[in-house]
Amino acid sequence: MSDRTSAALFGKIFRLLANNPTDEHKTIAKEIWMSSGQFDFSFYQMDADDALIKLGLAKKGIDPDYPDDSEVVIYG
Repeated sequence: MSDRTSAALFGKIFRLLANNPTDEHKTIAKEIWMSSGQFDFSFYQMDADDALIKLGLAKKGIDPDYPDDSEVVIYG
């Protein structure tokens, strides 16, 4: 079962950092990102795709594992 509470908390943190995506905030976000993998949720559950893109932690593109799908958010 996924941990939606953790997903919501991480999402809020990333959205707050993305409000002012300075180099310092991007560094902090990257450090927090490294910890997020220890929790049981999928990245999309954070509902923070735009924030993650601003912080350089995600991008839009074609998933190499599913090239026939349309453009998706690729995390990491």
